[in-house]
Amino acid sequence: MSKKYLRRRPTANRAPSEERKDVSKFKQYIGDSVYADVENGMIKLTTNNGYPDDPRNVIYLEPSVFAALVDYEKRLRIPRATDEEVE
Repeated sequence: MSKKYLRRRPTANRAPSEERKDVSKFKQYIGDSVYADVENGMIKLTTNNGYPDDPRNVIYLEPSVFAALVDYEKRLRIPRATDEEVE
């Protein structure tokens, strides 16, 4: 991923550090040692189970990737015919 995606211009009335403080309130535990947050206009997924030797992972979802994930989840909800219905 290009570094240009990881930088975001501060809003007109805020310094960069103030903008980061406002966004940090969105960090939320979503389950299975995964946390979601917002950073630089992207959803940031991190793993952390609280142990010092725990491997930490970070995934940044750009808006188009998040939209594709949501579309994928919607397709999983489509009811599928059971073997009994096909016969």
